[in-house]
Amino acid sequence: LEVSKMGSRLRSLVLAKFVVLGAVVHESDDRELFVWFVWLAICCCLRLLSMVCRDRVEYVSLAPHTTSRDLGRLAILLLLVLLLNSLLTYLCFDTFFCPHPSCDWQDINLLLLLLFYETVTHVATLQTCLRLFLHVQSMVAEEGGFEGRGLVLFYSETLSDLACHLLTFAHFVHVWTVHGFGFTFTE
Repeated sequence: LEVSKMGSRLRSLVLAKFVVLGAVVHESDDRELFVWFVWLAICCCLRLLSMVCRDRVEYVSLAPHTTSRDLGRLAILLLLVLLLNSLLTYLCFDTFFCPHPSCDWQDINLLLLLLFYETVTHVATLQTCLRLFLHVQSMVAEEGGFEGRGLVLFYSETLSDLACHLLTFAHFVHVWTVHGFGFTFTE
């Protein structure tokens, strides 16, 4: 089940990345294509790792035999994803951010395209961290934790998913606005 879920997610992410590659990258520039391919591969790996962590937190929260060591390793993995994602965000800002007077629209568009993947991964990973924190809190607390745990999980997941979908919608509108709207194979 986990492998089929992962395969489906990988196909979905790769297809979305090819849409961006087809719309953003100039066909004659092999160096630019290589840089985008490496960047998107790194972002895709972090996003998949975040999704695996989310699945694992769901499994751990239902499994009765979960140990504190399992929870600690999962928390460390989530923190590693957040740290690497923050490092990529810093790299984007450090490399492509320009002071206000010297900025043009191409610089801003490039920065928005690059930061989309990190932002979505941050939102999803932070929601997974909250879910893990609430699970640990309910394990430690007597009598199963606090009553509002289910509502907090419901609303946090709803807001997180809504934010990710709105960001994705805005990202595709941005790609279509900047690079033209047309119905080709990549769109």
